[in-house]
Amino acid sequence: MVVNHVKRIIYGIVGLIGTCGQVQAQDPVVQRLTLPQAMELTQQNYPSIKAKQAQQEAANYQAEAVRNQRLPEVQFQDQHTFASFNNLAGAYFPNEGSVIPVSGAARPASWQGVWGSFTSLLVNWRVFNFGRLQANEAVARRGQQASQADTENEIFQQQVRVADAYLNWLVLHRVVAVQQANLARTQQFEQAVTTRAAAGLRPGVDSSVARAESAKARLLLLESRQNEQTQLLQLHEMMGVRSGVYQPDTSFYSRQPQLALESANAGEAPSLRFLQAQAEQSQAQAEAIRKSYWPSIFVLGSFGGRGSGIDNLTGEVSGNFGQGIPYRIGNYLVGVSTRWNLSALPRIRNETRAEQLRGDVFRQQYRQEQLRLNRQSETADLRTAYARQQLLEAPIQTTAARNAYTQATTRYQTGLGTLVEVAQSFVLVNRAEVDEAVANNNLWRSLLLKAAAQGDLSVFLNQLTH
Repeated sequence: MVVNHVKRIIYGIVGLIGTCGQVQAQDPVVQRLTLPQAMELTQQNYPSIKAKQAQQEAANYQAEAVRNQRLPEVQFQDQHTFASFNNLAGAYFPNEGSVIPVSGAARPASWQGVWGSFTSLLVNWRVFNFGRLQANEAVARRGQQASQADTENEIFQQQVRVADAYLNWLVLHRVVAVQQANLARTQQFEQAVTTRAAAGLRPGVDSSVARAESAKARLLLLESRQNEQTQLLQLHEMMGVRSGVYQPDTSFYSRQPQLALESANAGEAPSLRFLQAQAEQSQAQAEAIRKSYWPSIFVLGSFGGRGSGIDNLTGEVSGNFGQGIPYRIGNYLVGVSTRWNLSALPRIRNETRAEQLRGDVFRQQYRQEQLRLNRQSETADLRTAYARQQLLEAPIQTTAARNAYTQATTRYQTGLGTLVEVAQSFVLVNRAEVDEAVANNNLWRSLLLKAAAQGDLSVFLNQLTH
């Protein structure tokens, strides 16, 4: 019984392994990917968009830091030192803090050290500066707006690129179906020719030519599949996702979109809003630089305590830690201070002018972008007109090519036609079906181009469900 039990366990393990092997051998799950889903994925995952969002968050923190400049500066310090006491009284230049401050009257030269302590609390509040803080806050706000506009423009541009890549994927997917139908035609014809050649009704060279046509159709199918998969990989990159098996949404592809639509956001393309925000930020920066020349008025306050190993009354010196650390005297200070760098005027004038010129750069870039968008909108209208004409002619070409194929194969089978006519009819049908797929794709791409020029993708997306 133990042996039978062990066998059952072994059989169960083998069966489980076999099941797992079957699961692993299964084809990967094909997911249906719609165009709005692709655009949403790129907004969520694409690195350049995430970088712009991080910059926007940094601009928000920077604006908050500028607003905090309205608060008073409060500094606390406490120190315990052991130092020589043979000091010299008199003024000295701090030299950006590189000079150690000393105090007290001159004493006999001695390297004897004493303990000391010093604690202070300083308050420095800039209460008036002729609008400098307000100007800096305006720069920070403009920086927030420019960063937000930069993020929105990056999202918009990347979604346009993804939509265009998706339409390219769609047409290549359609071309694969066309090449599959072309292969089916050539294989069917090859079988018929081979059968007739084997019966002696046709020369053997005809079967060789028919096999060559089938091989050519298989090569075209392989090439079309490669192009489709390559485009899908590019779409993966643009969406910021790893490779996956996707099936495109073709529900909207068979109908023609309505192209005579106007955007509700016409003239407010994200790229224009971004350049306008940059120009406004530069203008605010120039104003802030100009106002930095004026003085600042501070309210000051301080309180401090000082301990020393030197007795103030007797002059007795002690190196004992317990006598040097306790506070011997306290001091306070309150007042108003004004600080004005009078020699900064030439520098500030030049910096203000430089910033104004940078603002002119953004304004000229704004005008250049307007010209580009106007040209893109006119190009979209031109492509739309030609795409409409192509859609009128493409079905006629396809119908005629299919009729020619039927007539050529019929004539060949009845002995009235040649194999060269049949081969030419294969080429005509294949090219006509590909042209019809491309013509339909061109119409959708012209709508996307128009929506991109108007800065409103809803013009394009609304057509997917109508």
